[in-house]
This record gives sequence, structure tokens and C-alpha cells, in this order.
Amino acid sequence: MKFPKLCALFAAGALSASGAANAELVTVQVSATVSMVDDPGMVLGGAVQPGTPVTGTYSFETTTADLDSSPEFGHYRHDSGAGALDLNVAGFAIRTDPGASNGFFTVDVIDSQYDEGYHVVSTDNLHPLANGAYLYDAGIHLHSWNPTDALSSDALPSSPPAPTQFEERVIYIGGSNGNDYFSFEAKIDNLVVEGAATPGVYTVVAKVDDIYDPAGLLQGRVVLGETVNGSYRVEPSLADQDSSPEWGLYEHPLVSGYGFELSINDLTFSSDSSVAPVRALIANSSGHDQYEIQAEGGSSNGGFTLDEIFMHLGDGSATALSSDALIQTPDPAQFDGPRDLIIAGRSASSGDYFHIRAQVLSIADSGEPAPELTLLPADGQFLPTQEFDLGIALAPGEHPVQIEGSVNGYDNSSWFGGCQLRGGNSAEGDFLICPDAQYLLDPGAALTVIDVSVTLEDGSTRSAQVKWELLRR
Repeated sequence: MKFPKLCALFAAGALSASGAANAELVTVQVSATVSMVDDPGMVLGGAVQPGTPVTGTYSFETTTADLDSSPEFGHYRHDSGAGALDLNVAGFAIRTDPGASNGFFTVDVIDSQYDEGYHVVSTDNLHPLANGAYLYDAGIHLHSWNPTDALSSDALPSSPPAPTQFEERVIYIGGSNGNDYFSFEAKIDNLVVEGAATPGVYTVVAKVDDIYDPAGLLQGRVVLGETVNGSYRVEPSLADQDSSPEWGLYEHPLVSGYGFELSINDLTFSSDSSVAPVRALIANSSGHDQYEIQAEGGSSNGGFTLDEIFMHLGDGSATALSSDALIQTPDPAQFDGPRDLIIAGRSASSGDYFHIRAQVLSIADSGEPAPELTLLPADGQFLPTQEFDLGIALAPGEHPVQIEGSVNGYDNSSWFGGCQLRGGNSAEGDFLICPDAQYLLDPGAALTVIDVSVTLEDGSTRSAQVKWELLRR
């Protein structure tokens, strides 16, 4: 794992931040999934494995002073008890000790021309584990070595940035018991401010029908006819800020978590609602209906700055909507046009810009989890010399376009390129056969955890996990 050089932030002798008169304590809920474990001495007793969930919170004071004078580095060291980690994994509590006489709890923000980072760290001030093991470091790390404007300054944000905006998004835990050292990493799934409204998540599928890219910023990675997959988040409980019965205006709070997460091939486009509020505008008049969601600002793994992601559904017949209420899943088929999904961005260095327009095909509520894939063999034990194939069963009408997979948290999608589609029948569906699955077994691990994800033709994704054990003499 790579960690940024934070020596300047942890300079010896730095004074702790003084509490401000109007300090506000923010608590953030954390969810993550263990991706790597290094525990040769079995200090954790084998309880923490790839795939094990990590949950909990961390708290910090929003008015903590920046102890680093550099405009690119923010070092927010908290007084005892003002900030804390409180995480749980496999029955182990990982908690900051507010009464510790040494160590520190910090939030560090990096916004330089070379990298960006948001790091919450508790060092040498943690309670021991229930089994007596010492914890020397526990931290939440979001970091990118190719800046994408996920952060606008080194100021301490009142809510965490979206993890998906960073190349690395992990929790790192390290400790020891005598001479036995252990550590594990977990991929961060979500960071949400406690008490904040939880937005609904709605999937969207569109087809690219126009590209304007005179400077070639996209480098041919987006072509006409390609599928845009993703989702958007809006808050259904927001009040209408427009008094007219024909117009609904729903402006979201300036916190992360709202807006769009879209992908086209390997390019991702993420709006940032902590920079500019997401707005929904609904019209239901005698002559026109429209449904719009606008999210200004954001980033892409292509290194672009996003100007906006904008979805506009229009209906000249005025029959698509029945009111100006913020419905979450309008039916694109009910709008006679336009049905546009716009992604507009630019190069942060040159100012050149691009514009992608796609036609919205479907919108659905993703609140109901997609059914899991059926993987065979299921969880079980295997002999070192045993040969077998991996089978992936599909439901009737499901047509796969991409297969991805990981082994003990490490991407192994290239192996799944050898999977072959075999026909079943119209009632039972097709299935994928992946030959020589015995090579996926990790000879150096007590358990091999295999995660498989299949993207279907309609843009949806189905996933599943199996755990295989290699028998040893």
C-alpha cells in the first residue's frame, strides 16, 4: 500500500489545536470491507479475513485550527477527546483512548499540484484490543497521486469528500502482540455524516449520441452509441422552494453524497455536491412537463474538471407528470423529448473542454438490491491437485457484457476474460463457464475469497462471493 509523505504534517513539537468557542463536533459513519490481512502470528485468530465488514464512526471538530502554514497542507490536530475513531471488525473494537497521555488524533487535508488527500489518523493513543494486543496506528485514507479537484483547498471540510473521487480509499490498522506484528486494510465503501438525510439512489442507463471534443481530451475513449451506466442521488423529503403549483424547485444541502456517479467504459464521472448544491427542477404546466437534475462541479478519473452533469427530460404534450413533486424515477418513455444526459468538463491545465450528450433509456429505483449471482462450486474445500471449473448461472433474459473479479481483494479481472457463455434454455437461462478455476486458489492464504461481478446488457450489475479453502496435510 502507498501512503503519502506527511512528515511536514507530523512535525515534532507541533502544538495541539485550541478549542474554538463555537466548535462543532461532526460524527461520520464508516462502512468498509477488508481487502488484505497480514497476520502471520495469528494475533487476530483468523477472525479478520478479506470480505469481513468494517463499521463504525469517527468524530472531529470542524473549527480546529490548521497547524501547517503551507497553503497545500492542512494539519488539524485535535485536543484530547475532541476527535476519535470508533471502528468494529469481527468483534474487535478499534477505539481512540481520549485519556491517553501520548499519541495524537489528526485530520490532514492535502491539496497540492501533485496529489490530493484526506486522512483521519489515530496514532499511539488507541485502546488495546480485547485480547490485549497493542494498536499503534488506525487511519482512514483517501488519496490520489493524479489530482482531480476532489478538494478545492487544504481547509478542513465539514463533511468528508466522496471516497469514489480518490485513487486510494482504505482503512489501515496496525498493531502487535509481543514480537508478532499484524496489519490489515479495508476498502472504504462509504463515509456519511451521522444525522444527515440519506439520499435515495436511482440507476440510470443512457446511450451516447453526440460528442464535442475538439482538443481530443477524451482520447477516443468515448464513441457514439456507447452505454452510459450509473446512478444519481436525490433527497425525496426536500421541501419545494417554489410556491407555484406548476414549478417545483428542490435545492439540496451543500454536503457530499448527492448528484451523479456515471461511467462510460473505463471513464468515471462523479459530481461533488460539497462544492455546488444539486438542484432538481420539475415543471408540470398546461403546455409543458420537464424533469431536470443539475449537478455542478466534480471530477473524473480521466483527470478532468467537471463543469456539470445535467439530466433533462422534456414533454411537449404535458402528459408525463401529474404534479411538480420530486418524483425519483420518472419514466423516460413518457417524455416525447428531449431526454438528454449531459456530461461537460474541461482540462484543468489548458482550459480545453468537452461535451458528451446521451439519450436516457431507463431510470429505476436501486433501493432493492439486485439478486446475487449463483456461483458453483459454492463455499467449500478443495484438494491441492483437484481440477475444476467455475460456473456462473444467469437468469432468463440476462445477457452479460463484462465480467470482473477479485481474489482476496486483489483485482483479477483479466482471468475472467476466458469465461465462455454456454446456452441453457429460454426457461432456465444461460450460464458462464470459467475453466481451470483451481488456479484462483491462493496457496499462501487460509481462505480464498472470490468476488465476481457481471455487468449485463441493460447496464445493471449482479455480484456474488464464494469462499474456498485449500486443504493441507
